[in-house]
Amino acid sequence: MNSRSRLKRNVAIAVIGGGIVGGAAGFASQPHRASPAQSAQAVAIVEPVPVPAQPESASPPPAAEPQPLAGDAGRSVTARARDMAQRADVASLLALRDEIIRRSKQSGQSESPATQRELEEVDRYVTEARILRLKIDGQALQKSTSP
Repeated sequence: MNSRSRLKRNVAIAVIGGGIVGGAAGFASQPHRASPAQSAQAVAIVEPVPVPAQPESASPPPAAEPQPLAGDAGRSVTARARDMAQRADVASLLALRDEIIRRSKQSGQSESPATQRELEEVDRYVTEARILRLKIDGQALQKSTSP
């Protein structure tokens, strides 16, 4: 019990002493005030930027359900992914990637080299589509903010 009361006493002394020293340091320090010349230069006028309510999009909205892997014309996954990347349709590419993964798990071939190559190709196209989407969105933003 004696050690516990000694600990409490030391904690109380540390708290009180820290408060006194901190308060004294705060009162002794010089307040920071900007000179009138600095404050005039530091003032910036910020005007609101009009932003369109509906963003302009070069690609159609993504479908509610992922499309089957083989299109009506029997196109390959790589050809479909290339087309989606050229339209900067990132959402459809990600849905296509998920469909490849789901299909490979159902067939038990998730570790096959062919599946891995398909996923690598789609990942490459996803990266290309993201880069293109950023360029398109950046251009649209520049157009909307220019006078």
